Amino acid sequence: MIKAHSRNAVTATHLANFVQEHYSNQDPPVHVELVAFDPVPGPGHTGEDVDVLLNPQMRESTVVYSVDSGYSVGFNPQKVRGAKRVIISAKKHDVGYKDGVILGEKLYKGSRIGSLPAGSIYISISAKEGEAEKVKQCCTLDEVTFLLYQTKSLPQKWRRETIEKISEEFFGHEIVKKGGLPLLSEKYEKFQ
Repeated sequence: MIKAHSRNAVTATHLANFVQEHYSNQDPPVHVELVAFDPVPGPGHTGEDVDVLLNPQMRESTVVYSVDSGYSVGFNPQKVRGAKRVIISAKKHDVGYKDGVILGEKLYKGSRIGSLPAGSIYISISAKEGEAEKVKQCCTLDEVTFLLYQTKSLPQKWRRETIEKISEEFFGHEIVKKGGLPLLSEKYEKFQ
């Protein structure tokens, strides 16, 4: 289990890939599980520090992103592609690292966040500082987009764009935009 937050989470994505690549063929095999909380490489980084593809053989992988970091600059998240589950948090940069998330009635905290059902994006439905964040399983790209565009802060545009790209890859299609804003189904039009 590799679990880390912020700049350490960027290092954790590299470490998880390295361990999976070099030690998974051991006897007994090493099974890698990764939980990366709001991975942020910091200014001036390039390459895999800003865009990394996780090894598909990794047993479990979870990435938690904050929609609004609470910082004005320098907190563009690493684009972590290939995670088995993604959580999009309405909390600030700490993204519930200590508090965990609640899906239904069940609390997922610490390394247990990696036991949320795989193959899904989870979005925040209730976030209070100091409490576990309530999340729901997301079924459409519109749901993700609606949450992302509730954050009107201009400095968060770059953060939103990274999460959009991850979500588009996860769902297998792009967000349709007109004039820089997403075109959403009727259910979500009220936000525009």
